[in-house]
Amino acid sequence: MEETKKNLKQLPEPFDSINLDEIKEWPIESFFHKLDPSEKRAQFLDEHLHCPICGTELVLTHVAQFVRLEIEEEAHCSSCAIRVRAITHRIQ
Repeated sequence: MEETKKNLKQLPEPFDSINLDEIKEWPIESFFHKLDPSEKRAQFLDEHLHCPICGTELVLTHVAQFVRLEIEEEAHCSSCAIRVRAITHRIQ
């Protein structure tokens, strides 16, 4: 018990000033931004079609591998020259 108290005293400055009872009273809704369905769709498309670093539209390529019954999807940014995602989809 004493060792636990000793470890708590070593926490950085910001943690010393937090009142846990006060945190319990914070409304959970304040942590989440409520979006209507059209905003959710727009946000989803923006996140999946644009580079997370520079915002340039991603170049998407799809290669069908019919022998293996797979489609290889790749998204890369031509501006940053990075591959953002590479996913293999199974054809059923």
